[in-house]
Amino acid sequence: HKQAAIVYDTQQDERWYIFPDSNSNARSVLCVPFLYSGEVLAVLTMLHPEPNHFTDYHLRLMTIVANQATVAVRNAQLFNQMLQQQQQLETILHAIPDYLFVLDQQGKIMLLNDSSAHLLNGGASSGVIGQPLTGFVHVDGMFNSIVTALEKPLQNGQTWSFETRSERQRRDYLATVSAWQHPATDMSGHMIILRDITTMRDLNRFKDEMLKMASHDLRSPLALIVGYCSLIALDTPEESATHEYLDAIQRATERMQGLLDDLLRVEQIRKSP
Repeated sequence: HKQAAIVYDTQQDERWYIFPDSNSNARSVLCVPFLYSGEVLAVLTMLHPEPNHFTDYHLRLMTIVANQATVAVRNAQLFNQMLQQQQQLETILHAIPDYLFVLDQQGKIMLLNDSSAHLLNGGASSGVIGQPLTGFVHVDGMFNSIVTALEKPLQNGQTWSFETRSERQRRDYLATVSAWQHPATDMSGHMIILRDITTMRDLNRFKDEMLKMASHDLRSPLALIVGYCSLIALDTPEESATHEYLDAIQRATERMQGLLDDLLRVEQIRKSP
């Protein structure tokens, strides 16, 4: 019933059941539940070999003790839950391959993952936590653009993405800067994620080179075909059916030239800001 109870005599009280194999000599019992938000967390049971040993005084005293113990037990549960959540967060951070930095209002590093610690301090985060990110600009030049981005005012939840390059590593990164704010306090800051996009940038550069080669190497033979078609047309009688063939070749060549022009035009539009 979620209430404390006294069994004055176990041999007379029907609430107390004695198992056949029990070797307990208890004659009086005091039971006090540990209650939190209406739920029973535990039960404290005290036994005594003499009947009528426990009184209402013991009941009130142990109820006070149980209330205090309930708070301690609940705090211990919350502490364990917090430790588990912290361990889960650390596990997730360690598994993230991207560089991750969490900064406070002053731009000091509050949290970072293993990849970021290795980048800034060779793997040791102890000498990085609490230091301003501006103090590591000399480590890699790409932090210059990131520090400049932090000067841009951002509201909570807003993000700003841009590309940056590390000449030290010869790698390209997509930097994402977002603002954060604790809902219950005035704490705020920025979170920075650096994602390696070197492979994608290399593919884009390869694609650009292929487009340049295609526009140059294909235009020359197309122009040659058009030129020879014109020469053949001059040496061919007007009534010859060859003119129809030459017209078909020239129309197909013009369509191919138009496709090349459209392809290059689309690429220029895509690259324009």
